[in-house]
Amino acid sequence: MKPIKLTMSAFGSYAKETVIDFSDVQQGIFLITGDTGAGKTTIFDALVFALYDKTSGQKRDGTMMRSQYAASDVRTFVELVFSCRGKRYTVRRNPEYQRPRKRKSADGQDVFTTEKSSVALTMPDGSDYPGNKTAVNKKIVEILGLDVQQFTQIVMIAQGDFLRLLHAGSQERKQIFSRIFDTSIYRGIQEALKYRVKEGKGKLEDHRKALIREMEYARCPDQYSHVDEWEAQLRTAVMPDVDKVREHLDAMCILGKRQMKNLRMQSEEKQKSLEQIQISLEAGKAVNELFDRLKKAEEQKKMLDDQRGRAESLRVKKAAADRAKTVRLAEVQVETHQKHAEQLELQRKHLESELSKGREQITRTLEILEENCVKIQKNCEQASQSVREERNRYEEMYRTFLRAQAGLMAEYLEEGDRCPVCGSVHHPQKAALPGDAPKEQMVEAQKLSVERKSAQLERLQESFRKERTAKEEKHRELLLEISKKEGHLESLKLQIAEETELIRKAKTEFHTVLLQAGFKDEEAYRNARMEDKDLTELSDQLERYYESQIRVDENYRICREQTEGKEPVDLTNLEEARNGLKRDKAVIDHKYQELAVIQTKNEEAKEHIQSLQKEGEKLRREYEILLTLARTANGNLSQSIKLDFETYIQRQFFAQVIHSANQRFVRMTSGQLLLKCREKKDLSTQGQAGLDIDVYSPVTNSGRDVKTLSGGESFMAALSMALGMAEVISNTAGAVRMETMFIDEGFGSLDDDARAQAIGVLNELAGSERLVGIISHVTELKEQIDRKLVVERTDKGSQIHWEL
Repeated sequence: MKPIKLTMSAFGSYAKETVIDFSDVQQGIFLITGDTGAGKTTIFDALVFALYDKTSGQKRDGTMMRSQYAASDVRTFVELVFSCRGKRYTVRRNPEYQRPRKRKSADGQDVFTTEKSSVALTMPDGSDYPGNKTAVNKKIVEILGLDVQQFTQIVMIAQGDFLRLLHAGSQERKQIFSRIFDTSIYRGIQEALKYRVKEGKGKLEDHRKALIREMEYARCPDQYSHVDEWEAQLRTAVMPDVDKVREHLDAMCILGKRQMKNLRMQSEEKQKSLEQIQISLEAGKAVNELFDRLKKAEEQKKMLDDQRGRAESLRVKKAAADRAKTVRLAEVQVETHQKHAEQLELQRKHLESELSKGREQITRTLEILEENCVKIQKNCEQASQSVREERNRYEEMYRTFLRAQAGLMAEYLEEGDRCPVCGSVHHPQKAALPGDAPKEQMVEAQKLSVERKSAQLERLQESFRKERTAKEEKHRELLLEISKKEGHLESLKLQIAEETELIRKAKTEFHTVLLQAGFKDEEAYRNARMEDKDLTELSDQLERYYESQIRVDENYRICREQTEGKEPVDLTNLEEARNGLKRDKAVIDHKYQELAVIQTKNEEAKEHIQSLQKEGEKLRREYEILLTLARTANGNLSQSIKLDFETYIQRQFFAQVIHSANQRFVRMTSGQLLLKCREKKDLSTQGQAGLDIDVYSPVTNSGRDVKTLSGGESFMAALSMALGMAEVISNTAGAVRMETMFIDEGFGSLDDDARAQAIGVLNELAGSERLVGIISHVTELKEQIDRKLVVERTDKGSQIHWEL
């Protein structure tokens, strides 16, 4: 991470909006200098606050950073534009603070309101990163690869915290290295091994439970002599002795097979006895069934004998009904002729009614036609008179018109002119022009009137002739229709007379047939009559009776023959003996089934436990291997140092860091001191270890804890460590790029030589890519470092300017 531009507004000692542009100092060393309390450290506070919502020393949070010099209308915020891995980001953050409202209270006092904290992160593509404050803070840690603790230990070493990395414990260094050198994959291996061990332990426990379930599934057969030993294995809280369990199951299966064989033999003996008794029972039942059939045949025969009188009565009734059927045929002839006669009589009455109506219609029709003819004839006469009158007027008007034409021609005729009428050239007496002569149009109009009325007269005359013809035709049609109906009526009267004679003859035939059938009168005949369906049912009933009588008599005869010489059999004793044998056999079979179920379960359990034994041995071997690996990887081996796999890998990076640090530390101490990673044999077996530091003196050939260094020595050691870590990070594929380092004070504890050595080392570290910023008020540093950011204290807050 490299800062590009830092903006502070009403933050700390900076009352107004103050911008620090780092564009011209993107590499090398620069000094932040100024009087004590001027606001040098506040710059570091602003940088850390913008990134992490904390201050560089982490002793103050953002809510304490509102400038006391700021005007009430100036907002407090920090905005940092920075680059990381070649990408540009902008973060703007303001703390929560109290500021006065624009409007005062009624008594003129200031009224304060709370400005809520907020943060905004602009990504390289110009978009705002979504999410709340927590999400943005997390994203910034992801971008930088460091949290605030790690940042202030290896990037921005704040005043008073310079020695934290040097004096940090092994566990704290482990967290720092994990993110910086991306060694979490090895911790993941540790966790994976832990999970595999836990999983293996769970599988072993599942295997133990499965073994117990199989043992619980098995059952001890009766008379098994080692039940107590079996139950002891079943109740054990640890893994049962599988070999002993299998021995028990073998013994139980052998005993079960022997008991099942004995029960099967007992069941077979009972079955043989049952079969003998069953044969005797079946024979006795057959004899008793013959006597039961004989008894039923006797009962059926008696019942049919009791019904014989009724059957005879039905037979007589059927015979009478059969005779009545022949009489019914003659009776049907009478009814048929009577029905036909009734239909003819109805037709006669209907025809007479139609004749009466027809005669009345002829009279009305003739009257109407006659009236129409008289009316039309009268209209014709009126029209004829009108035509004559119009024609007379036309002729008179035409003659007058012609005379007028002669007068017109004569009016202009001179002597010697040829007359257009007679051709004469002499005109002794010219025709005179009448004074009331009609116009030609009037003559033509009158002519049209005559023609129109003549046509009307012709139409009336034609209508009269048609009406007269229609009248005569209609009259002939009605007379013809009346004539036909009268002829039909006479025919009906003859048919009725003939049908009456046929009725008389049919009645005579009916009475003759009735007497011949044996009926004394019509009442006897009608009492004997039956409907066809009733007669059919009666016939079927008689037929069933006679068939039953034959069948029952034959069955009775056969039953008498089959029971002759035999006696009924008492089956009670045989049934009691059979039932007793069935009960005994059922008990034996039930025991056999129970034992078969137990035997099946024991055989299955035996087979499954054998399989589980093999599986368990494999699981135990795998678990022991995984447990050893997990304990080794997580540093949990007994009587051994607590050095886990991730720390072991980190020691390799740590060794590189110390090696790089010693290249500076030896120069700073003129070869008097070296830093060393504590040897494994010297590590503690209690708690986390592996990243501990000792200091070694080549002069005395002795080592001691790094915390025993003096103030100046500690500063040089810590600076060497920070520089060494920066170099290793740059030379490895770690997750963090050390592009910038800030150091706040510490140089005051160094003598001139040490300080010169430290500055030389920092210049080497910065090179052409890194940026190193130093906060110090040491005068000698001002002379040794050319580029300076000068902070001045005023009554209205701090001010800043570059000296490049």
